[in-house]
Amino acid sequence: DVSTATAPVEVGVYDTASQWTAGRAGVAIVGDTAFVSTRGMNPEVIAIDISDSANPSLVGSVNVPGQEGGIRVVNDTAFVPCGLSGLHLVDVSTPSAMTLQSELALPNQVRDLYWDGSELYTANNSLYGLFHVLDASAGGAPERVGAFGYYTFDDAMGVYDALSREGDYLFAGGSSNRLHVFDISDPSAPAYAARSPVLPHNKLEHVRAAGDIAIVCAGGPTGASVVDISDPLAPAHLSDLVLSDDAKSSAIHDDYAYVCARSRGLNVYDISSPGSPVLVGGVNTLGFATDIVIEH
Repeated sequence: DVSTATAPVEVGVYDTASQWTAGRAGVAIVGDTAFVSTRGMNPEVIAIDISDSANPSLVGSVNVPGQEGGIRVVNDTAFVPCGLSGLHLVDVSTPSAMTLQSELALPNQVRDLYWDGSELYTANNSLYGLFHVLDASAGGAPERVGAFGYYTFDDAMGVYDALSREGDYLFAGGSSNRLHVFDISDPSAPAYAARSPVLPHNKLEHVRAAGDIAIVCAGGPTGASVVDISDPLAPAHLSDLVLSDDAKSSAIHDDYAYVCARSRGLNVYDISSPGSPVLVGGVNTLGFATDIVIEH
């Protein structure tokens, strides 16, 4: 319960120990059901009934051939990035009897997804930076409408692991430790627009853009960064959120950033002054906190 941002309260737990998760799991909420993609020896998509938030319960599960840390549900289809196995589609119309529908083969590993209500963007692990734009508005198998690969040598290791959209711009983070900006006003012809200075992190794992700022989460105990994107063509590093474990993902609501800090649980920062964020609350969670969705 984050109705009081400075005093978040854990109200319910579903233990996914039997669906052992390593790395960043993904969460998507549809009505009273949470769909969770788990990683590990036996990657799955599991459906959890959260109608009684104090007593969440398992509804169903389905095995997938790999998992890279994200899930998006469009209509009755869950899109799951499965690394070298491509992008897999799961029929979740009946959460208690989910079925693996099909695979969309994409070059290189599919690492992350971003859904903007019309297009689905996939981050693909490529030495040259690569993402695809898919039309998934009708549900079912998406149609590829655009793609981008960045071949400039000084960013040859700019593997994109994280995507977020704000307005006509897509923001991508990866191993180059920069936030990259793409003009996607025409999704069929994305164009490289800008990049931030090098950020003080090991590897950028998650990006959340909202309004004039982006929260960029990183692997390693270096925390996350706040980046000014008020001018998307000149992103500027404003400040850092120093954590003692990986920053795995984040959400922004009102003047607060909610950051999943792996073994350190959920941390809440007041970002009303983005250049001087203040830790104002938090809650320890069972196991590793790796992904977050805020439902109002």
